[in-house]
Amino acid sequence: MKGIVPAISLCLSIFVHAGEVVDFESYYGRLDGQVFKTLDMREFQIGFREGGGGLPILTWEGLVAGRRLYVEMHVAEITLISEKRHRTLQFNCAYAFPDEPRPRMDFNSARIFVASGQEDPRGVLSIEAYDEDVHLGSPFKEVYVILDPMGKATLFKMPRRNASSAGLRRTTRGGYIVPESRLDNSVPLNLEIQYYLLTQQGFRKEGSPVAGRYLPGDDFHFELVP
Repeated sequence: MKGIVPAISLCLSIFVHAGEVVDFESYYGRLDGQVFKTLDMREFQIGFREGGGGLPILTWEGLVAGRRLYVEMHVAEITLISEKRHRTLQFNCAYAFPDEPRPRMDFNSARIFVASGQEDPRGVLSIEAYDEDVHLGSPFKEVYVILDPMGKATLFKMPRRNASSAGLRRTTRGGYIVPESRLDNSVPLNLEIQYYLLTQQGFRKEGSPVAGRYLPGDDFHFELVP
């Protein structure tokens, strides 16, 4: 199928042992191919556009794939401006899982991550924030990934349970995969972490899920199970 990355090895080396308790950020950091680390986070600047009705905007400017990119984020959209392109992406038009909520993001918690080294020659961006109605201790977060921001610029929304920019990974064939953490309702506290390949048609399941078990009363730490 045109636009689908061929079947690939996911390079799922996991440096976590069954029975070990980890949080999601630590778990993602131990997997091969992690795209974003803490050092890839950049600070947004907050301001207001003239004639914008008093609504705030977030901006960032820097180098992506060796070229300068200006990013401007509003409540409902994000604009990417480079020397040769001007592209606006609507958050409600991002590829997302069926029935995935798309709440307004809390600008005060918004962060942008930038990857554009040799391993990501076209550049990758990630925007993450809590939504306006969720407190900071919630396991739900809004995370959007932009592939090829200097070119075609395709927008994806990660499944929001335990979502994190840290969860985005490269495959051995140059694709990108994102995790979905889902509850196994057949057994209390059980969860599965399934990765999906980002394609021009949306998401495609890749590999087998990893089984875990939440700690009682804790939505951020889990124990890997065989």
